Amino acid sequence: MQLRKHWSKEKYLPGIPQDDIPDLKYCLLYQKFQVINCCISRKRRYIIATESLNSMMVEANLNTLEPAKYSDKIPATPLLYARLRTGELVLRLGADCPSGDLMLLETGEPAFSPVTQV
Repeated sequence: MQLRKHWSKEKYLPGIPQDDIPDLKYCLLYQKFQVINCCISRKRRYIIATESLNSMMVEANLNTLEPAKYSDKIPATPLLYARLRTGELVLRLGADCPSGDLMLLETGEPAFSPVTQV
């Protein structure tokens, strides 16, 4: 009952690290508590990223006198956004870091390695 309450109100479980990958040295129940806190953190980041993307798109649509240049409006954290071949920005989920000098064929952007557990 309390777990569902914490999840629905997006509150972290007390006594559990907030944004850590589950530690396999602990028992399975504690690992599941860590997963809940990790999911709450990711949910919060997703909401923040979606809101900032929406506000950026609204700002671009308000400036209808000049064509929208998405390259000028990319936020300070480019890991969150990827460009489609149409030039539209979308959320980039699960990306950890750039994967060397690999580039995407359609957009020419750097390819990213996925987030993995050690």
